Amino acid sequence: MDAVGSLGLVLHWYRTRGSVARTISMAFDITASPAYVWLKFSRQILLFVLQYQPTAKVCSPTAEEIQEYTNAIGEKYPALGDMKVWGAADGLKVLLQKSSDWSVQNQHYNGWTADTYINNVFVFAPDGRIRMCTINAPGSWHDSTMAEYGIYDGLEELFNQHGARVVVDSAFRLSAQPFLIKSSQTDPDNAQGIVLNRQATSLRQLSEWGMRMIQGSFPRLKERLRLEEFGERKIILHLTVLLYNHQASTVGINQILNTFMSRTQGFYSYEGSITETANEVFDM
Repeated sequence: MDAVGSLGLVLHWYRTRGSVARTISMAFDITASPAYVWLKFSRQILLFVLQYQPTAKVCSPTAEEIQEYTNAIGEKYPALGDMKVWGAADGLKVLLQKSSDWSVQNQHYNGWTADTYINNVFVFAPDGRIRMCTINAPGSWHDSTMAEYGIYDGLEELFNQHGARVVVDSAFRLSAQPFLIKSSQTDPDNAQGIVLNRQATSLRQLSEWGMRMIQGSFPRLKERLRLEEFGERKIILHLTVLLYNHQASTVGINQILNTFMSRTQGFYSYEGSITETANEVFDM
């Protein structure tokens, strides 16, 4: 297959559900065995390319971006604008095949929902992009435990540099941290605390939209990922994040962006264009 076919194969796989032999082989006029081989190879190539693309990379926001994000959130939620909130974080569970090995099954089994998962935590900005994440963690891990691997350190660094915070739910770190604003189902006793809690709870919808956009854009994540130990699952999840970010950055249309940073609000104006052909991207 050439670069165009390989790129189309990966995107078609992410945008569909079901067996490759049934849903993809006929569309690309290849039998199942080479389809699986080309799919695995093409995912690796696309991951290698996108991880260096500024529009796809997961990276902390700059000082200018943080100012833009806090202004956008402050327009809708003044109490959070005063606190310099720039984003929201939440966890996403992806179904995983069960294992006959009790130790492996125990790692990925979530007793709360009685199923096996791979857990991920994402930090979304008001423009829809993922700015920090932890992926491919065992299903038995708590969201706060996963955030210990890079996310908390990154958020604390941004707070120390810019005084910026993110909104999270009660699943995250119990001890008070200045870089986190935790919303809860129970309002505080004072009026100022009630306003802050309710606006923080409302802003958490930003991360819920982000989770829905990921699963809506890539229906393959709604199926159970294959249980394997050769790194393919990590490639699939990592590439999902990069494709999502590239889409959010270049298409310029998503629910989060339209709500918080639309052109009519004076924040966002899409001027980019997709000029690269598939062959140029694969030849980088």
